Amino acid sequence: MKNRDIINLYQKLYNLPKITSKEKVDFDFFRLCRVNNPFVVICIYNAQNKFLFLRDIDKNIGWEFPGGHIQEEETIEEAINRIVLKETGLLVDELRPICIVQNIFEYQDKKIILEGIAFISLASGRLVPKPENIKSVFSDKIPPKMAYQNKDIVKIAKCKIQEEFTQIPCNEIESVRKRSFFYFLHHCLIKPIGSLASHKIHREFLKLVKINPESIINVSCGDDKMVFDLEKIYKPKFFIANDISWKTISFINKKKRSSRIIFTNHNVLTLTTFNLQVQLNDWLND
Repeated sequence: MKNRDIINLYQKLYNLPKITSKEKVDFDFFRLCRVNNPFVVICIYNAQNKFLFLRDIDKNIGWEFPGGHIQEEETIEEAINRIVLKETGLLVDELRPICIVQNIFEYQDKKIILEGIAFISLASGRLVPKPENIKSVFSDKIPPKMAYQNKDIVKIAKCKIQEEFTQIPCNEIESVRKRSFFYFLHHCLIKPIGSLASHKIHREFLKLVKINPESIINVSCGDDKMVFDLEKIYKPKFFIANDISWKTISFINKKKRSSRIIFTNHNVLTLTTFNLQVQLNDWLND
């Protein structure tokens, strides 16, 4: 999927609100904004529900969140994991989109419109050391001075966190990421034995599908190649394969890449599956 379509896709799938700002900038800043690729902003929080704020004290713009542009031939989740690791050293545990961000920058009589998506992400690990001019802090307070639209974004993010009614299975995610003894036991012994029964389940499942679905959502795909079988058989217009472990998604992507399947990294207990399906159906009927 081309990056210029990703904004419309996410807005349709998640019915995301849009926040817009207009700002006059100097020529150097305006010149740097001439990028067509959409961007991402990641509101990282920890197990204590505190957000990570970053600030470059050499720039008088205030506190902000990790963020950057999605590169060509890169999925949005790949971009987020790359940016978070590079800017913080942390690892993404769970990810959810919360709003569309539109920035209108003006220089003299010219303007450029950049759009991106803001996410909230539970992350783990240790912050990497930064140069002295880069400050970072986890806090549950919103700093009085924040760059661009980050203050509006964090307000939305805080509301989302407060609505939580489940806890992220961090131990499960970590066992996959570190490939612990229990992971290897499952992967090398239990899974091969269980796959014998899985093949039969897959066959019986496919018999239950009487029509060719135009959209498919697999809310917990794991590293099961069944997602590729479903894609090959039904060729749906839209296919979402979700798993809370990004490491697991990376495993399945190594087996086979597909431009038709959209891999997402959400907690299934907070994934609005019904709303996603409704959005897909409405979109397909437009």
